[in-house]
Amino acid sequence: MNKKLFAIASLMLGLFGAAVSQPAVFYASDPVFPNETVLATTGNTDKYSSVNIAQLPNTAAGSPLNRPPALPSLNPASVIQASGTSVKFVVPPTFQKGAYVFQVSTSSGVSTPQYLNVPHVMFIQGDMGDAGSNGGWLEVHGRTVGLPGGTPRMALVQNNTIVAFLKPDPNDAANTIYRQRFLIPTTTPPGVYACYVHNGYGGPNGWTKYDTFVNAPVNTVRIVPRRSWPTATVHLAAPTGGYDDNLFASAFAQLPNGGILNMAAGTYKLSKQLVLPNHLSLRGTSAQTTTLNWVTDPLSGSSYLPLITAKTIGTQPVTFAPIRGTFELSRFNVVA
Repeated sequence: MNKKLFAIASLMLGLFGAAVSQPAVFYASDPVFPNETVLATTGNTDKYSSVNIAQLPNTAAGSPLNRPPALPSLNPASVIQASGTSVKFVVPPTFQKGAYVFQVSTSSGVSTPQYLNVPHVMFIQGDMGDAGSNGGWLEVHGRTVGLPGGTPRMALVQNNTIVAFLKPDPNDAANTIYRQRFLIPTTTPPGVYACYVHNGYGGPNGWTKYDTFVNAPVNTVRIVPRRSWPTATVHLAAPTGGYDDNLFASAFAQLPNGGILNMAAGTYKLSKQLVLPNHLSLRGTSAQTTTLNWVTDPLSGSSYLPLITAKTIGTQPVTFAPIRGTFELSRFNVVA
């Protein structure tokens, strides 16, 4: 090999080696607040690894389609423990509650910027099951999709244009850091949308695009025309004190096409799976006063059945898997 080819080969080997040895961060524990510890799962790190961190400014979120501003300058964080597969460090106590960005450094290089306390979206569910309706809602499930004191929002994007900004349901007490229900404006056109989520912190850098990490990635949400649910209503009698499976079966028979089944206060004892009619809304008086208690667990062979499901209304093409009806549950507690 002549000197020129040897020099090129050496340069390529050096570049390849540097890329391989650059530290990588696969996961970082959040939510995390000032003076709390972050555990980062890493690769290509060592016991001498260091961390630099900064707080993202809590400015207006703006549009997720705009180019985000440059990241602020990062400063050293206190590293508690470091190894080849993880790094533990402390969020500076002088920081405010919000979103942060950090990088892990070794003698071989620096990781890409990693964000803390921005939304990590696992899946999105709508009021129509696998879709939301105009005038309905979309529920975002994941980690840090909401943070105390923040104002979450969602952006629906189509053809590189923001069609709607969604706000959380102000009457939904179940909204937490792990789940947020957003209301869809009635004027939202049906269609398929890219989706961005913001928890109210981190300014323009705080937006996260919905894109699941699975073999067949899901990165859009679907909005469909709103369908009115049946309004036929049945009031379930108070618990009998014994098993109440037949009580529910009788009520379901009165609502074969769906509707509203209002449960009285008390504890209903059950031994069988509840199979609801399509488009049934099962409602208690409150989570504190109405309870469904499966005294006996319903079994299917060696596998547990879902305690509440809906009737089969069709089958999937090709796989012939059952398609279940849609139902709504609210204002009661479950014990099993």
